[in-house]
Amino acid sequence: MIQYIKNRDIDRGKWDSCIQQSPNPLVYAMSWYLDIMCSGWAALVEDDYKLVFPLTWGSKFGISYLYQPMFTQQLGFFSAKSLSPEKVNQIIQSLPGRYLLADINLWNELELKLSGAKIHERNNFQLNLDQEYEKIQDGYTSNTQRNIARARNGSLSIRELESDEPILKLKKENLKVGLKGKHFQKLKNLISYSREHNYGKVYGVLDLNSKLVASAFFISYKNRLIYLLSASSKKGKETRAMFFLVDEIIRMNSGTDILLDFEGSEIAGLARFFSGFGAEAVTYQHLSYNNLPFPLKSIYKMLRS
Repeated sequence: MIQYIKNRDIDRGKWDSCIQQSPNPLVYAMSWYLDIMCSGWAALVEDDYKLVFPLTWGSKFGISYLYQPMFTQQLGFFSAKSLSPEKVNQIIQSLPGRYLLADINLWNELELKLSGAKIHERNNFQLNLDQEYEKIQDGYTSNTQRNIARARNGSLSIRELESDEPILKLKKENLKVGLKGKHFQKLKNLISYSREHNYGKVYGVLDLNSKLVASAFFISYKNRLIYLLSASSKKGKETRAMFFLVDEIIRMNSGTDILLDFEGSEIAGLARFFSGFGAEAVTYQHLSYNNLPFPLKSIYKMLRS
């Protein structure tokens, strides 16, 4: 029997054990990650945490809705046992009864069915690093190889940063569309927690004057290394510093069982950047529905602001 469990009643030990034993143990679904990015998350649980489904929800004007938290690309169903299409869709069908709106991403490959919902595939980009660096490099596009060469001619250097502040400062200064203060605080908390518990590292690219021109935050869980956040200054973009940084990360981790997860993008330029390193597109599913009665459907835009 599927149970709805409020945040305060979730057994986090059993929850995390289920995520760890699932065939796709994504860090986004770990209880500590959800606590940081969506503090009031709830859950659907079956058979004493043999199957779990995180509910990242919010509420405005008395209306509860499901949303995808920032820097949390995919969630969905997690179970150590195989899931049938019937079980998956039983859970999906139960969502509108509690939440009138939803806009979420699910990693599961099983076909989803929900009347009135929009379901379509999105691309993630992943690169297996199980070959020697030279073999991986052979998969780079000629454009990527040119940009890496240009970056190396710029006498750039890379090092791990000991503080969270430089990447956050660089991100704030070079964002075309600003993030709210609460979002930066969550991001800061995520980076701090991840670094303190050996899940994450921040790397910086420095120019000849030791000035930070690009930076990236990677979070590691199981054998997956996620390119979670990046930032470049104007000079960093001109010198192709991010090409240099990603190439160095690939070099450092080549010949291992690590999967480099670029997180994908619907933006064509970013998709070209990721695929330029030989990364392949892997799909996940986006599900959205709006069951508000007319004329309240227009509230949806306000809920997302």
